[in-house]
Amino acid sequence: MPFEKKVWGVKFAIELAPDEIESNLDKLPKDKLIVAACPGSTRSPFAAAFLREKGFNATYLEEGLIELMKTLKTANAKKFLED
Repeated sequence: MPFEKKVWGVKFAIELAPDEIESNLDKLPKDKLIVAACPGSTRSPFAAAFLREKGFNATYLEEGLIELMKTLKTANAKKFLED
């Protein structure tokens, strides 16, 4: 969503709102894993399922971006990087 792009600003990502995915399928790589992500993992499972139906290798960030950031800000970051 537009306000989420401002907050998260994931520079290495292709940032698409849910309603933009279908019209931008040609911009997504078929030869790489696509990880759909949203702050709380409410929309990303649906995006990943849609992409899989379209022939993409897709999954989603199960705990969402908020939990990922919490993990990376704590002592658990080292464990996360080792897994």
